[in-house]
Amino acid sequence: GCIHGVYVGRGGYDMARALRILFQALANGVDRYPTLFSRIRLHFIGTDYAPARRAQMSVLLIAEQAGVADYVTENPGRVSYFESLSLLKRADFLLLVGSDDGRYTPSKVFPYILSRKPLLAVLHEDSSAAPVLEKSLATKPILFGNRRSEDSCTMALLPEWRSILHERSLSKALDEKYLQTFAAPSTTGAQCRLFDEVLEFHELVGGRLRRSP
Repeated sequence: GCIHGVYVGRGGYDMARALRILFQALANGVDRYPTLFSRIRLHFIGTDYAPARRAQMSVLLIAEQAGVADYVTENPGRVSYFESLSLLKRADFLLLVGSDDGRYTPSKVFPYILSRKPLLAVLHEDSSAAPVLEKSLATKPILFGNRRSEDSCTMALLPEWRSILHERSLSKALDEKYLQTFAAPSTTGAQCRLFDEVLEFHELVGGRLRRSP
């Protein structure tokens, strides 16, 4: 009878701002829409790079500070790639939280997109993942940074979350043509073109040097 949201990937204190926005929105949702939001269970899995016996939590403390620890579990031990894909498939919706560093791009963004699950994303305003989500999955992430306060992000997140909870059983449509620009043939082709240009430049410069007296 619960609604399960899953995050698989690293945690860390550089994600505290995004997590505060997420958990405060959850607290507001439980207060304003208890019938819906009290059914939510959020699972953060593989949040530490250390082996399971030495792994430390970095998410649950922030949930406790926001008063929503009863709705959050954190398993910091890493899981295998195929287990992470299984967790994504079994979730009702997915969570994507970003770093305070706008240059950080979560490596999990494409498996998340290809799962076609409803996605709740809180990212830095300079994150390269934001336009990818908007163009490929028609998902509008909540963006924090210098131009927007945490309170305004929290207010914007709540209606997005309500919408996701109502549509969680629907498969999201993908912009396949746009996604092909990130696929192996396209990216490998770009690398090969770069190598070709380097070789052509090397041959040109080398030929000039050989002709020099």
